[in-house]
Amino acid sequence: QLSKQNENLEVEVGKRTKELSEYAHQLEQFAFISAHNLRAPVARILGLGQLLDMPAENKVEKEQIYPKLIQTAQELDHVVKDLNTILELKKNSDSNITSVDLEIVMQAVRKTLESEIALSHATISIDFRQLDKLQTVKPYLDSILYNLISNAIKYRHPNRDPLIHVKTEQLQDEICLTISFLL
Repeated sequence: QLSKQNENLEVEVGKRTKELSEYAHQLEQFAFISAHNLRAPVARILGLGQLLDMPAENKVEKEQIYPKLIQTAQELDHVVKDLNTILELKKNSDSNITSVDLEIVMQAVRKTLESEIALSHATISIDFRQLDKLQTVKPYLDSILYNLISNAIKYRHPNRDPLIHVKTEQLQDEICLTISFLL
């Protein structure tokens, strides 16, 4: 009987160890996603703050910075809320699946990456003719699209402007969201 209890205990310890390893991996992924998604708005806020510290050539220039600072702070707030939603999803996996309008998500991604798109001369084309909405977890989709497009811009070929194409297709019983890059 003692040997049976030891065996059961070993199985239980093995299961708990596996669960802890998976949890640690998820925590690592969450930390990476958090750092990556927070980096752009924080950098913009810092940059705008530095502009406010500089002597203004004219008052109008400084006044134009304030709305951009507020908008970027709102984007940062949105990222933090999305990260909280992701944490909630870990507890309750299907509760936040909703119909997500892809056009609205892409507008938000473009707005967040506005300066990176302008500086890199990136072209982003969209084809949602086959399917313009997805049943998904919005913060996950936001994060995926943001990260893929951000990385396409960041790791572009130094002598070419990035071309990014986002497309949806209905393939029999599956939905395919494709993001392709010409780096």
